[in-house]
This record gives sequence, structure tokens and C-alpha cells, in this order.
Amino acid sequence: MALALQGISVSKGYAVGKARVLRRERLEIPQYEIDAAQVHHEAERYRSAVDYALEQLRAIRQQIPKHTPPDIAAFIDTHLLMLNDPTLTEGPIKLIKSHRCNAEWALQLQLDAVVDTFDEMDDAYLRTRKDDVDHVVQRIQRALVQPAQLAPPQPTDHLRGRIIIAEDVSPADTLFFQHHDIAGIVAERGGPTSHTAILARSLGIPALVGVPHVRRVLSDDEILVIDGQNGILLAGADLDTIDYFQRRQRELKRYRASLVQLRSTAAVTTDRQTVALHANIELPADIAAAKKNGATGVGLYRTEFIFMDRDTPPDEEEQFHAYLHIVKAFKDTARYFTCFRTRRGAHYVPDVDRHGGTRAGGPITRRSQRRAARTQTTLQRMHTAGLRDRNASGCIIG
Repeated sequence: MALALQGISVSKGYAVGKARVLRRERLEIPQYEIDAAQVHHEAERYRSAVDYALEQLRAIRQQIPKHTPPDIAAFIDTHLLMLNDPTLTEGPIKLIKSHRCNAEWALQLQLDAVVDTFDEMDDAYLRTRKDDVDHVVQRIQRALVQPAQLAPPQPTDHLRGRIIIAEDVSPADTLFFQHHDIAGIVAERGGPTSHTAILARSLGIPALVGVPHVRRVLSDDEILVIDGQNGILLAGADLDTIDYFQRRQRELKRYRASLVQLRSTAAVTTDRQTVALHANIELPADIAAAKKNGATGVGLYRTEFIFMDRDTPPDEEEQFHAYLHIVKAFKDTARYFTCFRTRRGAHYVPDVDRHGGTRAGGPITRRSQRRAARTQTTLQRMHTAGLRDRNASGCIIG
């Protein structure tokens, strides 16, 4: 008799394959006080764990093929930025010194504080960004408690064609699984706006999340079916059912291939109204992918991304040429350039330090906003570059 489990479909499609159940549990975090004489050693132990986690993520980043679209690699870059952010590099060390607690406990206290901030946000997309913080923190925790589990994955064929069953899957895990040609992903945790869900959609991997206790009821090598159109996982299906979903797989593959042939076709409704297809981009490097998929213009350019993954902010000239490059790539289209976004509980502004350098973008504190305000040249350069581009092209700055 077949077992049907309901989940949330975050990447449409169908998959048929044997189960590979990952039973790695969340770590038990030790909590204990340390003597004053141990504080320096504990702080160094924490720094070493962060460095080790960075080393492993960089190794994963280097394994991404050069032809991979920039937005795919950007998910790993986001986690690398988090691992370099003072919230995780300095915050736990301050707690170690002030509370005289062990590194694992200090990191957990820091995570709890960050998660509380995310939980207060109104925007559902921003709330789910706490999953990325949790993935990064878990990587550091494993470097502290079980460093062997962070060893770079070795080439293997035992995942090919498998459906991965896990409690949660990070973007780094998703990329690793995709390289080994897995059939699909099923996770107990996660949501449709998580970076893992977005990445699975970008890679075309059928995926379900929010399937509670799935690891308890399934075993390795069971034949499973993912119905990504309806958010259902089937186990123990008969041969006729399996054959049906395999046919649906082939039909969907043919349908998607046919859509590729329409990329250069004008978007016109049945009543002969032309529809402009514009892409939202984060970096000038996204232009090629946008054009490849038939975009005729840029609907929104998020200028804060040019500030990321660098030690100093871009000057006015660099920003102007980046903006102008986009304008020239898509002539005669309306363009909206955002300099920052503000929501209650979340402020998207480049986080500028006292030396004029920038840190990871994302939700930042009002203290960081005040710091950015003190460094007026950063925002002035952004606005001036945008105004120069507006005068040259007529773009809209918001």
C-alpha cells in the first residue's frame, strides 16, 4: 500500500528514485563556564573554527563550474559574507569574554539574538533569511564540535539518481547534490522563499520541504516519487503509478525544451497587446543570463549588491560605469535603480564601517544606519552616480 506525505513544493517537476536518508542530527551544544585564564584560548578556538568553516565553503565555491550562472554562485557568496561579518566573527568572542562561557554556547547565544531580530520582521521573505544564518552557524558549530563532518566531500556515484531525504538542506549541500546528479530533495524544514528553495528551482531539482518526520518513516533504497506539481511524496507506489510519473517526467522535459525555442518570440497577448519582459538583476554580470532568457529590459537593479564581497565601497566612477553598462545593454526600456530598501525591522543599506569599508548586506541595525549616515560620501557617491546615469539615459532612481 502506497504512503502519501504532503509537503510544500518549492521546485516543480517530477522525480522517481531510491531514497538516500541523511540522518545527521542537529548538534548538542555544550554549555559550561570557563576560567579567566582560558578566555584567550577559547577565543582563539572560536576564530579557528570560523577559519575552518570559511576554508570549506571556499572549497565548495571553487568546485562550481565557471559556466554556472552568477546567481547560483551568489548563494555560496552570501554565506561567505556572513562568515566574514562582525556579527559572527566578533560577537561570540565578546560573549566569551564577558560571560566567560565556552565558544559553542557563545555562538548559540549570538544566534538566538539574531533569530529574534528576524522573527520580528513583517516581510516573510526577510524572515526566512534566518535559515541562512542558521546554516552558517551550524557550520561553525560543527567545526567546533565535530570538525571531521566538514571534510570536503569526495567524488562518489552513490547519490546519482537518488532522492535525498534530510532534516534541512543548505545551499552548499544543494550544490553538492546537484553535482552528483540527484533526482530530487525532500526536507523536513524550510519554506518556499528560502535560499535553498530558490536554488533548487534555479537548478531544476524537484524539491519538497515542510514534510514532517519524513526521516522516521522512510528507509534507504525505498522507491520514492516526488510529485512537485502537487507537493506530494509517494512511497511504496505500484509499478503502474511509477510508470505514470516517469511518463510525466518525459512530457515535462519535452515541454520545457519547447519553451526554450520561444525565448526570441515577441510576448503578445491574444488581443494583440505587447507585454514587456523585464528582469530583476543584482549585478551587471546578470545581463547575459537575462538576455539569454528573453528579457528585453531591466525592471529593477538592486544597487546594494555592488557593495558586497569587497573591503572598500565602490567610488562614484565605478558605480556610474556599472549603471551605464546596464543602460546600454537594454536600450529604450524603463529602468528602476534602488539605492536601499527600508522596512520595519529590516534596513537594506550597505553597512559601512568607520574606515569606509563595507560588510555583508542584509538586515542591519539602526547603529549601522547612523554609521552610514556619518560616512556621507558613500551615499553621496551612490546618488551622484545614479543621477549622472539618469541624465545620460533617463533611468528612474528609487
